[in-house]
Amino acid sequence: TDHELRCDVKVDVIDSIEIVSRTRELYVDDAPLELMVRALDAKGFRETPARDKCYFVSRILKFSEAEYSPPDYIAEMEKGEQQGDVILVSGMRTGAAVVKVRIYEPFYKKVSAALIRLLVLENIFLIPSHDIYLLVGAYIKYQVAKMVQGRMTGIKKPGPTHCSSVHIAATSPGHTVVTVSVTGHEEHVGSSATFAAYAPLKEISNSPRSAVVELLLVEDVTVQPENATIYNHPDVKEIFHLVEGSGYFLVNSSEQDMVTITYMEAESSVQVEIGKTVLVAVRVLGSSKHPFRNKYFRNMDVRLQLASAIVTLRLMEDQDEYSENYMLRAVTIGQTTLVAIATDRMGRKFTSTPRHIEVFPPFRLVPEKMTLITTNLMQVFLQLPAENNFAMVVHTKVAGRTTIKVTVRSENSSFGHFEGSVMELSDEIQILVFEKLQLFYEGCQPEQILMPMNSQLKLHTNRDDLLLIGPGNRNYTYMAQAVNRGVTVVGLWDQRHPGMADYIPVAVEHAIEPDTKLTFVGDVICFSTHLVNQHGEPGMWMISTNNVIQTDTVTGVGVARSPGTATIFHDIPGVVKTFREVVVNASSRLTLSYDLKTYLTNIPNATVFKLFISTGRNDVNLKGSCTSSQASAVKTVLLPETLLLCHVQFSNTLLDVPASKVFLIRSEFSMERGVYVCLIKVRQKSEELRQILSVADTSVYGWATLVSGRSKNGMQRILIPFIPGFYMNQSELVLSHKDIGDLRVLGVERVLESLEVFSSSPFLAVSGHKHSILTTGMAIYLVRVVNFTAFQMSSPVFINVSCVLTSQHEAVLVRAKDASGSDHCEESGVLKNLVGSYQILLFTLFAVLASTAFIFLAYNAFLNKIQTVPVVYVPTIGTTQPGSYTTCSPPHFLNPQPPLVQSRLQHWLWSIKH
Repeated sequence: TDHELRCDVKVDVIDSIEIVSRTRELYVDDAPLELMVRALDAKGFRETPARDKCYFVSRILKFSEAEYSPPDYIAEMEKGEQQGDVILVSGMRTGAAVVKVRIYEPFYKKVSAALIRLLVLENIFLIPSHDIYLLVGAYIKYQVAKMVQGRMTGIKKPGPTHCSSVHIAATSPGHTVVTVSVTGHEEHVGSSATFAAYAPLKEISNSPRSAVVELLLVEDVTVQPENATIYNHPDVKEIFHLVEGSGYFLVNSSEQDMVTITYMEAESSVQVEIGKTVLVAVRVLGSSKHPFRNKYFRNMDVRLQLASAIVTLRLMEDQDEYSENYMLRAVTIGQTTLVAIATDRMGRKFTSTPRHIEVFPPFRLVPEKMTLITTNLMQVFLQLPAENNFAMVVHTKVAGRTTIKVTVRSENSSFGHFEGSVMELSDEIQILVFEKLQLFYEGCQPEQILMPMNSQLKLHTNRDDLLLIGPGNRNYTYMAQAVNRGVTVVGLWDQRHPGMADYIPVAVEHAIEPDTKLTFVGDVICFSTHLVNQHGEPGMWMISTNNVIQTDTVTGVGVARSPGTATIFHDIPGVVKTFREVVVNASSRLTLSYDLKTYLTNIPNATVFKLFISTGRNDVNLKGSCTSSQASAVKTVLLPETLLLCHVQFSNTLLDVPASKVFLIRSEFSMERGVYVCLIKVRQKSEELRQILSVADTSVYGWATLVSGRSKNGMQRILIPFIPGFYMNQSELVLSHKDIGDLRVLGVERVLESLEVFSSSPFLAVSGHKHSILTTGMAIYLVRVVNFTAFQMSSPVFINVSCVLTSQHEAVLVRAKDASGSDHCEESGVLKNLVGSYQILLFTLFAVLASTAFIFLAYNAFLNKIQTVPVVYVPTIGTTQPGSYTTCSPPHFLNPQPPLVQSRLQHWLWSIKH
C-alpha cells in the first residue's frame, strides 16, 4: 500500500520503585485490597516497569482466586506463575503485616525494594452507628457487632466476658464521643460514635406537643484562593472571594501593617418563588452618571432581554420620571439572566450587566398530612427556597392529634432573603396518631401461634381511620362512611359459624373531583364522579348554596359567584349519595395579559383584540376536566362572563375622544384557555373620528372589574399599544395631460414610514412622499400622467395605498379629464381665487367707490359672465363627504376642530399647481 508506519520507543532506566495503596487498613474476611507498584526514573517521573520481571517475595492473593477481573496482561502473567505490577492482599487475622516488593533482574539489583505496612483489623461497629441526639435524662443502648463475610455476628472473645451492649445516659447538654475498644490475645479492635444531648422540650400537656425549630442551613464560609503571592506595590490589588456562609462578614488580616483589606458586598442574584412577582426598574445613565428621562427611551430603543422564558415581563402602568417599571413574574423553576439594551444615535448598542434570576419552589413541608400509629415514625421533609433540604424524624408516643410547625427567620429584612421584605416563612402540618394495630388483646401478645388441626382462632382489629361502619336501616345491611383517603380491608363473618367469612379491599378516594383547594370567585368548576347506577347512568347534581356556586344540575358544572362555603351533592336515588365541601375565596386581584404580538387599531374590519383576565391566584379559572355537555352549559346556561365588566380608555388625556366611541367591548369565558377574555372590536366610525384618530399619538388602557366587587382594591390596568389607521378623504383624482395631482395622507410617523403607494397603470407615475410643512403628520405624494393618450384608453386606474404595519388598504380612482370640462375647471379656479381672497374683495369695493361708471359697466359684464359658471360646493368639517373632490377642488386636512372661516379659506387657496 506504500504506507509508512512510525512508532517512537523511549528507553529509560528505573531509579526507584514505590507501592501505591488507597488505604493502610484491612479487615478480617473482608474484600481484598489492591496494591500497585510504580517505577520512577532519576527525576521522579513515572515509568512503566517490565511487568514480567516484577516479583513479590511476600505471599499474596491471585486475581483468579479472588474471582476478580484483572487486566489482560496480569491474567497472562498469572498463568505463567508470574506477578505483575498489581496484586491483591487479603486480611487473614488481626495484626500488622509488611508487603515488600523488588525487581528480580540483575541489572536492577541496586534498586532498593519498596515496602508498605498494613494493619489488619476486625470489622466491628456500634449499633446504632449514626449520630445520636438525646434529651437530658434520656438513655440509649448500644450494641457491638462484627461483620464476617457479609454477615453480622456478635463478638465472642476467649477469657473474661465482654459485654456486647452498653447503656448511655445523658446528664447535661453537649456533644461527646463514645469509643468501644477490646484488647486481647495480641488483638486490638475498636469503634466510636458521636452523640449530642439537648434539654427536653417544655411539656404543655400530654398531647399535643409542639416546638419551634431554629434552622441554620448554610455551609461554613471559605476564602478563595487559599494562597496568593502579591507584589509589594501600592497599586497592586488582589481580589479574594468569600464562598458559602450567610449574612455579613468581618474580614481582617493577621498582619495589620502589611496589607489593607476592603470588604465589598457581592451583587446577589434575584430569587423569586414560582408564581410570585418582583418589580424591575430600568434606568439609562449618561456619561455623568445622571439618569435620562424615560420619555427619551423610545428614541434609544430601550428594551429588556431574557435568556430564557422561565419568567415573564409586563410593563406597569405606574411609571416615575426617570425609569421604566416592569413586573417580573416567575413561571417555571430554573435560572436565567436579564439584561437591558439601549442604542445611541450612532447605532451602537449598550448592554447592562446581566442580572441573575433564580426561580425556586415554594416553602412547604412534605408530606402535608400524615397518619401514624403509636411508636411508629415517619420522616418529614422541609422544602426551602434556594437552600438545602432539612429533614426531621417524627416519633409517635400516644394517640391523638398534633401539629408540627417550622419557621425560618431572617436576621434582617434588608438582606432580601424573602419576598416582600418579610422577616420569616412558616408552614405546618397536621398529624393524627391512632392506636397501634393489634391482632390480639393488649394483655396477650404472643410471638408465635401454634394451632392443632380442626381448631379456630378469632382475631380482632380496631382500625377505623378510613371507614366508619355501622348497622343499616334493614337487616343484614351496614352503612360505611369514608373518613380519609387510603386502602383498607372490610371483613365480614358469622359468629355462630366462624369458618364462614369474607374480606374485600376498599380503596377510599374522593368521590367528587376535582380538588377544590384555593377556589376563587370567577372559577368555573367541572365536577365529575365515577359513581353510576346499575345501568351505568350518573345521578343528579345539587348545590347547597346556589348564590355561592351557580350549578347546572344536569351536567355538574358550576361557577363561583360570591365568597362563602357551599356543598356539592351527587345523588343516585336508592344507591348512594355523596358530597364535597367547597370554600370560595374572594378575588383579591385580577391578573391581565395579552399576546405581545397583537395590538389595537381603528382600521375597518380589524381583527378582534383579546385581553385575558384571571380572577384568583392561579393563572387559570378552570378546574377539572370538562365534557362537551359541560362546556355547552357554561356558554348557554351559566354565562360566567356576566361576572366581569371590561373597560378601555385612551392614555392621551388631550385626545377629546372617548374610547367607547371607537371600540365595542364585551366579555366572554374561554373554555379552551380557562380564562376570561375582553373582546375589543372596532366600531363603524364617522369620517370625522377617522381623521382625528389618524394623527393621535396614544395608547389604550384596558382593565376589568367584577360585578360583585365592592371596592377597587387590587384593580390593575394594562397598557395596550394602539396603532391608528391612516386617513385620506380623496376617493378620486381627475388629471389632464399637464396636471400634477397631490395625494395627501394623514397618519402618525411610524404609519407614514411604512406606507406603500403604487399605481395600477404604467401610464401613471407616483413620486416618493414628502412631509407637509404646514400640517404635522401629513405625507404628500405627487401624481402625474406619463402617456395621456394611453391613459385615456386604459381601464380604470387606481392608486393603491397600503400600510405594512396595520395591513390597511385603500384605493383612489384616477381618471382623465374630458375635453368639455376644461373651461369649467379654469373658470371655477378664477371664481374661487376671487371670492376666497380678502384682499381682492376689498380692492373691488374701493374700485367701485372710485369709478362708479366704469365699475357699473364692468360689473354688468362680469355678472353676465359668471352666471354661466356652476356653483361650487365648499364643504365644512362637519359635512365632509368622501370622494367629492377632484383635482379642481383638492381635499383639505385641518386640525380636528378648526374655525369655519379658516377651513373655507384654506380649502379655496389650495390647488394642484402650488
